[in-house]
Amino acid sequence: MIHPTAVVDSQTSLDPTVTVGPYAVIESGVTLKKGSTVASHCIVHRGAHVGENVYLGSFSVIGGLPQDLSFDVNISSGVRIGKGTIVREHVTVHRATKEGEDTIIGEECYLMNASHVAHDCVLGRGVCLTNNVLLGGHVHVGDFANIGGGSSVHQGVRVGGYTMVGAYSIATIDVPPYMLCADRNRLCGLNLVGLKRRGFGSAVISDLKTCFRDFYMNKGSFSERLEALSPQTKEGIAFVDFIRGGKPGKIMRPQAK
Repeated sequence: MIHPTAVVDSQTSLDPTVTVGPYAVIESGVTLKKGSTVASHCIVHRGAHVGENVYLGSFSVIGGLPQDLSFDVNISSGVRIGKGTIVREHVTVHRATKEGEDTIIGEECYLMNASHVAHDCVLGRGVCLTNNVLLGGHVHVGDFANIGGGSSVHQGVRVGGYTMVGAYSIATIDVPPYMLCADRNRLCGLNLVGLKRRGFGSAVISDLKTCFRDFYMNKGSFSERLEALSPQTKEGIAFVDFIRGGKPGKIMRPQAK
C-alpha cells in the first residue's frame, strides 16, 4: 500500500491498511491508523498522530514548524487529527508550541484547499474550513462550525459551535455559538439555516433567540445583561457560558453595515 517513490521513516507506526501515494514523505514518530490515505506529495512531519479513515491530500503539510519567532525547534510537540477527517490539497497544519502538546483537529472535519491551521489551534468535531481560510495561533473552533472561503480568524479568538462565518470575513474577537457573522466582526444573528439543517427544534431556536435578544438588546453593563439571562435549553446554556468565558469588548456584536 506504500508507493515505491514514497519516503517513509522506519520509526513510524502505520496500520497495514494505510495507503501512501507517490513522493509522499512521512517522518519518524508519525502514527497513521487504519484506512487512512496519504496522497501524493503530502508531507507528514514527526509527532503527527492521524486517526482512522483520514485523507491527507496532495501537497498538504501536516505538523510543520509553528510560525512563531520564539519557537524552539527542539520542543517535542505534534498534531492530532481525528478519525474521518478530510484534508484537501495544499492545506497546512502546524504543530503546537509547548512541550508535549498538540494542535488538534477533531473527528469528521473537512479542511478544504489551501486552508491553514496555525500552532496550538483546537478544532472540534465536524468543523468545515472552506478554501483559503486562515486560522491564527491558539484559535478554538467549536463543533460543526463552518468558516467561509477566504476568511481569517485572528490568533487567540474563539469561534463557537454551529456558527457560520460568511465568506471573506475577518474575526478578531470571539464569535458566539449558533450565530451567523460576516464582514469584519459583524454579528448578523442566529445561524437559522445551519441550526435547522442540524435538526435543532423550535424550542431550542426560540430559546437562543431570547438569549440573543436579551443580551444584545437590553440596557445595562456586560455583567448585568449576562446575569439577567435565563436559558431554558442546553444550547441556551452553552451560549451563556461562552459569553461568560469572554471579556467585555471581545465578544462579537450586531452592528450596522
